Amino acid sequence: MSDMLDSRACSCVKLIVSLGVTALVLWLILRTTKPKCSIGDVYVQGLDKSINSNNNMTKRDNHISFFNSI
Repeated sequence: MSDMLDSRACSCVKLIVSLGVTALVLWLILRTTKPKCSIGDVYVQGLDKSINSNNNMTKRDNHISFFNSI
């Protein structure tokens, strides 16, 4: 009797997972709007001339920052 309950539970879990994966694939295929990706602002501190340039060149920050505008 226990084996029968285990196989039913296993079958039920497989069915739920299959339906979930199918729903996800259909949602990805049938959605009407394409995803959009854009960069709102780019800041390069090494090119900012408003920063005081009296510092040593080895201390210069070479990071680039990207900001997303929604």
